[in-house]
Amino acid sequence: MTSSISNILNLERTQLGAHCSSKKKLIQHISQFLSANIEDAQADDIYERLIAREKLGSTGIGEGIAIPHSRLEECDDTVGALFILDEAIDFDSIDKKTSGHRFRFIGTCRSHRTTFTNTKYAGAKI
Repeated sequence: MTSSISNILNLERTQLGAHCSSKKKLIQHISQFLSANIEDAQADDIYERLIAREKLGSTGIGEGIAIPHSRLEECDDTVGALFILDEAIDFDSIDKKTSGHRFRFIGTCRSHRTTFTNTKYAGAKI
């Protein structure tokens, strides 16, 4: 079963004009933002998990889009957030382009019950 994007994102988890001057600051922002929207989730835990995932390889997929993601036990379902930045930042994307104000960042926290393939499929529909 695939997840619908409308089940992953909602208006409350959408932010236009977010100001983050670096990849690290964006990940900190995503962590704070998601911890406020996920019961029992801690920003520090989300941050550490997102950074650990980035160390495996950048989640900057090109064309100004990055999909930082992680699994959290606190998540029963896939949760996403959409950030459209006010300025471009270097996210170490595979196409070497900066990501910025016209592009999307999606921070997702998947439960252990959700498959990454389902999440990628829903995210690709954006």
